Amino acid sequence: MARSDQDRYQKEMAIRYAVATDQVPFLEVLVPNKSEISDVEKRITDIDVMAIDLRHDGSIKKTIIDCKDRNKMSAINRSFWAAGLMQYTSSDQSIVILRNTPEEAHRLSAKQINVQLFDETNFISFARSQKIDFDKSNSYCSDIENWHKFEDIFLKWKVFSDIGTFMNCNVPLTKEYDKTFRGLISHLRHIRGELDPKKNEHMALYSNAVFCITFCISPLVNDFKNVFDPRHDRKQFESMLRYFIWGGRESYLLRLKLKYNLSGGNNDTVEFELREWNRFLELFRTLLEAPTLIPECCLPAKEISFRNLDEISEEKDLRVKELLTKNKRIRQFLFSISEYTMRATGIPPEMHEQYENSINEIM
Repeated sequence: MARSDQDRYQKEMAIRYAVATDQVPFLEVLVPNKSEISDVEKRITDIDVMAIDLRHDGSIKKTIIDCKDRNKMSAINRSFWAAGLMQYTSSDQSIVILRNTPEEAHRLSAKQINVQLFDETNFISFARSQKIDFDKSNSYCSDIENWHKFEDIFLKWKVFSDIGTFMNCNVPLTKEYDKTFRGLISHLRHIRGELDPKKNEHMALYSNAVFCITFCISPLVNDFKNVFDPRHDRKQFESMLRYFIWGGRESYLLRLKLKYNLSGGNNDTVEFELREWNRFLELFRTLLEAPTLIPECCLPAKEISFRNLDEISEEKDLRVKELLTKNKRIRQFLFSISEYTMRATGIPPEMHEQYENSINEIM
């Protein structure tokens, strides 16, 4: 992704559409092979913008937005390509923004495969029908320059490149939210000694990690609520959650056995737990009190990340405040998730303190 990309304007409009409709945007999502059989990991294509709608009932709707400044293939062929990518990535619908106006017949045909074809003017009209002022840059996420600044972090500090790719690609494409959640904790632990709370870029990275963890926790809590019974005692709750967060009982016992074997097989008391397990239990129980509100934490969490990369704006802060005050639990949940993240990863406590201060400043 370069600042000089010819489709930059289309991508910015796509991001603003996502933000205005309370969807979480991801820019330039690299799509991997299903199974890598070479020593070098390769990406087969990229998604210009992915807009993800985390719904209150726990369901997730993913929209691929394909931006094409040049028409190298016909509109209907482009829609066939988008439909294939949509199926490959388990997405729900696709929007293709073209420079030239597609034929009406092509638009109707594309709709049959859940692809919407637009030229730039028609897309703007469509987006305005969803939110009249969608194209205003009234939030930190709606400014594409902040996305470029965020990408610059991983070019400037190569040690962060792995977690950067994981957050921008693995997180939006995942179907295994428990595995991705654990991966985020692992990646953060790997870089914990490199993070400096005095650097705005590092605070943006940490805040984005909190956003990604919130993003993964939301469907996990909503899935778990279907089997959770408030009458369960702590032991029952702990046992169920332990198996759940490790992908099932067999998966957990396999990992426990592996750790036992690595210990030499002479430690009968070997344990295998998620880091800061007791705090995670407390966090999860708190989130279960209002699982439908967790999706509402994601967009303000993303805004807080990009706020570290932009000049502080009263108008943009007002937009973030509106998101944070939709419910009083949103701020509480973000504070709790940030604190758990800090403790589980060993990241400097000052980063969590600064994260809380940033939110309180907005309020």
